Amino acid sequence: MPVVHAIAPTNFGPNAPAHFLPQGTAVSELILRQMFDPDWNIHYDPAFLAAVLPFLVNEEFGALADLLDDPAFDPLLLLLDSTTSVMASLAWDDRFAAVNQALPDWGVLFAPGARKYLSLSVGGHGTAENRAELMAMDFRRTHFFEQELKGVPNPQGDWAPFRVVATPTEPGHNNDLERVWSVLESDTWPLPGTTDLTFYLADGERLEAVPPAQSGAEVLLHQPLLPVSVMDYIQWLPTPEELMQVVPLDAVSFLSEPLPSGSRLRLRIENWPGTA
Repeated sequence: MPVVHAIAPTNFGPNAPAHFLPQGTAVSELILRQMFDPDWNIHYDPAFLAAVLPFLVNEEFGALADLLDDPAFDPLLLLLDSTTSVMASLAWDDRFAAVNQALPDWGVLFAPGARKYLSLSVGGHGTAENRAELMAMDFRRTHFFEQELKGVPNPQGDWAPFRVVATPTEPGHNNDLERVWSVLESDTWPLPGTTDLTFYLADGERLEAVPPAQSGAEVLLHQPLLPVSVMDYIQWLPTPEELMQVVPLDAVSFLSEPLPSGSRLRLRIENWPGTA
């Protein structure tokens, strides 16, 4: 078996069940497309597809999540002792691979002493494509592989383990392809000086700092918009454009009280009672 010396994953969810079987109650449409679209650029092991198909067809998502938690299927356990060097990147607001899917496991992945770098930046699914930042990421990946595979010294010296791009708050700056965004680097996560805040979704489309006295936001109650079985969907596999015509994206905005300016905040949003 070949030895892998360096990898550079982008927009990934290392915890497979959490990534495409959220809370064991549903399956990600993107994963169904990846698994069963013959023209997709990702190809799964046929034995794996044969093992999971009965669970998907019968919509036994919880049982499938339990199966994938088995060490034989869990890549996280294989990575715990890996010494492979890694330069990973995640994108803020990625609609398929959320940043918080990877961060909880990042600290335990790979063996102690393995070189690993994580960037929270741009370039994800449905996110802003800032040209300056994309070029910076390509530059880093190129020199990462040059250093790890060829022994070429890094012209930037030693990188910090964490590189975080601050999403602009000024109107229009977020989608300005030419604007250089603010970059923060740190040896630790969360970044030094960060304050943790939890907000709760409340009726009236409000974010409250304390749990609501009663239940949370009723607007989040699940409303099936496309009553179709998993097998029918696999056989249909509409294009994203066709799917948008049947199930258009819907958004609900929640507002909080003004936050202190000049602060570095890490926010957690919860429905109450319920899970984040």
